[in-house]
Amino acid sequence: MKLILKKHLSGADGSFEAGSTIDVSENEAVAFIEKDIAGFKTKKELDDFMKKIESIKQKQAEDEAKVNAILRQSEIQNDLNALYLQVVEKEAELNGVVLNEAETVAAVESIAKREATKKSK
Repeated sequence: MKLILKKHLSGADGSFEAGSTIDVSENEAVAFIEKDIAGFKTKKELDDFMKKIESIKQKQAEDEAKVNAILRQSEIQNDLNALYLQVVEKEAELNGVVLNEAETVAAVESIAKREATKKSK
């Protein structure tokens, strides 16, 4: 992507004067434009690029929201499973029963299935 420098720029690739044309990636272009270091030749090029970037940012925000929702759902399920475990342990204690790990897991899964069935009705 070609940009026109608005300011002098020095870096590992050399030294460039204001008005020089540089070739950069999309990410670099965003950074240079946001910092007013470089721009496009025409307003139309800038507008087209900004629309594209806005679309990319919106998709990223939507994807991030989906990931956060999945993580939150997983956290809630983990919290719920911990509560189910407490119920199983308390019930075993009240009944004077000692459960092994497999029995405990089976009892927690049984409660989870029962509750999931209630929700689906």
